[in-house]
Amino acid sequence: MLLTLWADAFAGLQANVPNGSEGVCFRDVLLDVLRADDTDNDILNGTPNDIAIIEAFAEHGITLLSNVDIDHTPQLSALENATMTIEATVNIMVLDMQYLGDVVLNYKVNGASNWTTVQMTNTGGTNYEAQIPGQPIGTVVAYYLAAEDVFGYYSGVQPIGAAQVDPNLPYYVLVGYDLKKTEDADNVSELGDWNLSDPTDNNTTGDWTLDDPEASLSTVDNSEIQPADQHTPGGDFCFLTGNAQPGDGPGTNDVDGGKATLISDPMDLTGYENPTFTYWRWYTNNPPGGANPGADWWQVAITNNGNTWVDVENGKASERSWRRKALRVQDYVTPNATVQIRFVASDSIRIGQNLDGGSLIEALVDDIQLWDNSDADGIGEATNASIVSLYPDPANDVITLVLNLNGAKEVLAEAIDPAGRVVLTQPIANQASNTSIDVSALSSGSYVLRLRWNGGKTEQRFTVVH
Repeated sequence: MLLTLWADAFAGLQANVPNGSEGVCFRDVLLDVLRADDTDNDILNGTPNDIAIIEAFAEHGITLLSNVDIDHTPQLSALENATMTIEATVNIMVLDMQYLGDVVLNYKVNGASNWTTVQMTNTGGTNYEAQIPGQPIGTVVAYYLAAEDVFGYYSGVQPIGAAQVDPNLPYYVLVGYDLKKTEDADNVSELGDWNLSDPTDNNTTGDWTLDDPEASLSTVDNSEIQPADQHTPGGDFCFLTGNAQPGDGPGTNDVDGGKATLISDPMDLTGYENPTFTYWRWYTNNPPGGANPGADWWQVAITNNGNTWVDVENGKASERSWRRKALRVQDYVTPNATVQIRFVASDSIRIGQNLDGGSLIEALVDDIQLWDNSDADGIGEATNASIVSLYPDPANDVITLVLNLNGAKEVLAEAIDPAGRVVLTQPIANQASNTSIDVSALSSGSYVLRLRWNGGKTEQRFTVVH
């Protein structure tokens, strides 16, 4: 049956397309196979072997919507018990609309195992929205978006890979939190010391280091394997697994032949009600041209006794971009005075597999932050911090704040869109007189810049124009 279908579908010759159009090509091959199997000239009402065909193509990531994209600005935080409105734009060709079933939002709360699926509502054109119910203070909400074809298969998942069996990170919303401490690898180091190795490490290259990252580029498509920039707006340094010299080829000083560990000193969390960490990470094990793609693990674990470690991340999904993970400590271990976090990037030798030898492994970590439940009563420093000036306004990439913190501590800057959503957050170093905030990812429009600290807040409007 399969050979007959392949022969009947082959006449389209869709594989003869320019490089970069493979997604459309593979989807068109799927359509031709379904049409070859069809008996009434309408594949939307099913074909004799549609389930087997759809499942076979889906195993290779090919669906009827293989060329759909979803644009979405992640929501990072929310007020307690406030409904979270999630908006997205679905970029899809008009001819492909007939294959679009639903646009869906999947979310879960804290340590839940199962996702709740919500059908997003079309609000006009290609715009969609859905609501996540308001949550109690101290909740972490994970979510991702997807376009679902008429056979129920997901495409265009955002963030990429979040729906995989071995999933990539979803988006995270912190509900009713205040920032307490930060390790930005630059000027703010409030979480204690970090150790750049462990006695059990056995890697031959790619040790963790604190450095300004040097870009490593693929020889296939010139894309970044290791980025040229760390994550902190206005910063320079981050934790990374080895740095190459300018002009070195990809794989120079990446993790080879074993594991490399970054581990914190014990942190005392006994004074916190609901300690929660976030961190930003970049991890790749499958860059274009790399050996043994997708074969090695990225692992993050937490302990409260230095002996028993509980997995926070343990998988082979990689993404060559900065992504944020959130973890409530109580979902993994009981908070105490000896909590530690460790990050492990590993490479294993697989002789005889693709290109032989080890994989091309790069990992980076930045902006590790400790949060706790907001002080609902506003108890804290009685102070009158202020924004002296904000410039340029309008801005297209970075705004600079001139501040008078007047002794305020644990200060957080937030950008709020016209719908009242917090779309950007950034901690402010204690006693900073000025700071820069990267707003290049925000859509054009008007925003409120809110400065919050224990015991007060102040706001100023600004505009982004691209």
